[in-house]
Amino acid sequence: MALTESGPIDGEVAKEADGKTGREPIPPLSATPRGIGGWLIFPAIGIVISPMVSLASVPELVEILNQLPSGTLIHGFVWAEVIVNTALAVFAVKVAFDFFRLKRQAPSNYIAFMVATVVALAADLFLAVQFLGVEFLPEDARSITRALIASVIWIPYFIRSKRVANTFVR
Repeated sequence: MALTESGPIDGEVAKEADGKTGREPIPPLSATPRGIGGWLIFPAIGIVISPMVSLASVPELVEILNQLPSGTLIHGFVWAEVIVNTALAVFAVKVAFDFFRLKRQAPSNYIAFMVATVVALAADLFLAVQFLGVEFLPEDARSITRALIASVIWIPYFIRSKRVANTFVR
């Protein structure tokens, strides 16, 4: 049995000569979930895909910008969309780097990214409908609903999960 001065190693239970320690057994290391596995695979996939999704609309928005008269409200609005989408993509890359390096700040950054995505989608739609007279379409509702559902699922997971707490420790 491997013992150190500070206690047992590899989940073994230290025993005195009579077989009793008066302590609870230490679970083996494999009993505590850690690492990017289990349900944590889904946010890992999402954070890799997010920058590509955020940047996918930028070329189309730039093409629209080239067709709009400069100095108009819609021109400024489209520029704001380009900037927000690019900022979300850059933030997603930072979150992904922290995530895969298992950095301690990765869970809070992931939560901030989820909130920023919902806020950006809602603000974009609200401003477009209120000030530009854009029609509210079903695909707009779907994108916000998708982001809200993802946030409702993953934010509590990142706050309460033992795997998250055991994984992001660097």
